[in-house]
Amino acid sequence: MMKPRFSSNPSRYSHLAPILVLILAAVVLTYPLSLHIGSAVTDDADPLLNAWILAWDAHVLPRNPLNLYNANDFYPYSNTLAYSETLLGQAIVTTPIIWITENPILAVNLSILLSFTLSGIGMYALVYRFTHSRCAALIAGLAFAFNPFRFAHIDHVQLLSAQWVPFALLFLDRLIHRPNGWNALGLVCFVNLQVLCSYYYALFFAVALIVLGLIYLLTERRRINRRLLGYLAISLVITAATQIPLSIPYFRVAESMGFERSLEDAILGGADLTDFITTPPENRLYGAVTTRWRSEGWWEHITFPGLTLAILALIGSLRRTGRAASQRARRLYLPLALIMFVFSLGPALRLADRTILKVMPYQLLFHYVPGFPAVRQPARFHMFTMVGLSVLAGLGAYTLYHNWREKWRYVLPVLLIALVIGENLHIPVELTPVARPTEFPPVYEWIANRPGDDPILELPILQDVGSTEAPRLYYSTRHWRRMVNGYGGFYPPTYAYFLFFDREFPTQPYDRIVGLGIRYVVLHRWQYPPPELRRIDEDLEAFPGLRLAADFGTDQVYQVIHPNTLRPNRPWIDRTWERKIRLLGFVARPTNPRPGDVLKVKLFWQGLAEMDIDYTVFAHLIDEEGKLVAQSDSQPRNGERPTSAWRYEEVVPETREVTLPGTLQPGRYALCVGFYDLQTMQRLEVSDIDGTITGDCRHLSDIVVNSK
Repeated sequence: MMKPRFSSNPSRYSHLAPILVLILAAVVLTYPLSLHIGSAVTDDADPLLNAWILAWDAHVLPRNPLNLYNANDFYPYSNTLAYSETLLGQAIVTTPIIWITENPILAVNLSILLSFTLSGIGMYALVYRFTHSRCAALIAGLAFAFNPFRFAHIDHVQLLSAQWVPFALLFLDRLIHRPNGWNALGLVCFVNLQVLCSYYYALFFAVALIVLGLIYLLTERRRINRRLLGYLAISLVITAATQIPLSIPYFRVAESMGFERSLEDAILGGADLTDFITTPPENRLYGAVTTRWRSEGWWEHITFPGLTLAILALIGSLRRTGRAASQRARRLYLPLALIMFVFSLGPALRLADRTILKVMPYQLLFHYVPGFPAVRQPARFHMFTMVGLSVLAGLGAYTLYHNWREKWRYVLPVLLIALVIGENLHIPVELTPVARPTEFPPVYEWIANRPGDDPILELPILQDVGSTEAPRLYYSTRHWRRMVNGYGGFYPPTYAYFLFFDREFPTQPYDRIVGLGIRYVVLHRWQYPPPELRRIDEDLEAFPGLRLAADFGTDQVYQVIHPNTLRPNRPWIDRTWERKIRLLGFVARPTNPRPGDVLKVKLFWQGLAEMDIDYTVFAHLIDEEGKLVAQSDSQPRNGERPTSAWRYEEVVPETREVTLPGTLQPGRYALCVGFYDLQTMQRLEVSDIDGTITGDCRHLSDIVVNSK
């Protein structure tokens, strides 16, 4: 009697059935996402952030790709896309879709579905290489694509998008065993695709590749030759040449803004041992059972691999098969899974929120590897633990089959597939309806029709940052105007200021609004509690600095009027002092001083380059004949913030007090500001955007001095 074959040499069409199973699984196990793919999201925060990023990619890449990182959020800072992910790997697919449909929600949901499907196909291909078993490969693909960690992060397309990792590892193995240009090209393409999908994972993936490379060196030393090393060197050079320019903004932002995590943050972001037996609450089999171990922020730490996967991986680790390729896979992926597991624990070992070992190997990465001090969640190393476990599980399924009674061999694949799917049922996926671009609130259409690109501020700024700001970013795809608001992994000081003083609008933050050059304030009345809204209405009624420009009932737009020029406010960023410093805006009070008064000039500087010299700031009052009548000269904030200490793009507000002589004649005087080197008395020159020199000081406004 002929034996049924769990392992075979199929035709090129025989892989179609497993691939169709993985596609169907992606649709069914994320139900009902595919039914609302263009009109709903899995959460009202991160999916909208990612929709905005994909829309920004589609908007900027054909127009000015060099401006990619200068997104329209977090004014007045540049490189603000580096506060999040670029999602360029996903944008390769979604950009044409956005151009055609003008629907970023469709793009982000399609990215989610593709991440599940391609993750499964990639793992299928990798395990098939080692086992030549379609069923074993399919089981591994299902386990890798649909595990609890991925469903815990179904809101985060950047964390779901690990689909190119198995493909890259497949071509790495192919290259080591057959060094040629095609295998090297495959390795380069898939490594770069993975990095472009998630720079967060890029750090972890680099560690995984180094670890795997060392394992190959120890176990496959006889295959290391000059030809292989040449291809690996070329692959590394191409990858570095591609990724280093794209990663520079991340390191520049981290350095200039001080975006780093503390060791304590990293400890809290590591996986607790209880996380390995915890699932999302939506898990149909384990969700209710594991409730006791889910603490606040549980979705960041779900690292349960699935009981079936764990048992299969254990079998694959312990039992031998007759295939040399399977033995090679065990030697490679067992140590990889163990090392990635240790790194996922973070800088300290914790059990039920109690530290039981204070120093873990992850601390080496935190202290000595660039990029890791900014990592908030070391637990996400678990994705690469799952790579190793999934390969081992495929080996375990293959081993089980060859030790199963012959008459039950047809049942085993069906049973294992059912167990893997049953353990990972999280349906129905909860969805939140979201407006399509044609259904945006009318206030954003009004903003889109305003000329210019002067920045806006949307209020209120609430503590629930994600669900408040992510929709605003999504709505900004209608106008792409610069905005103080934003949402990401970090928040700059300007945003934090308005978060702190939002409840004192309009009086307290008004000078800051003017000083930053904000043109419009969008007041979302529906987001304020009634008592607060009544207080704001009363204050605005007698407040001359904000003029109602548009009223849409639940949303109002106020135009900011500069108290000194009495014209609509604007940023002053069209000129710089030798490309080192620019002025965002100013406020001078009192607006109509008298002789003997102290004119307080609030200046909002922004550093554009590192400076070795501590420049002196001057604020001069000049009469109509060009004569200096009053001045204030000193280093910024009276020496507390010397220019040599300014970080790149740091906003430095300061107040200069110009005492008007008691004998000063009433009249109109020019208020001018600038910088000079006290050692040489040489002033910095002012130039416009084209580099044309316009003088050595900047005229801000005419100050009318009244009689006593």
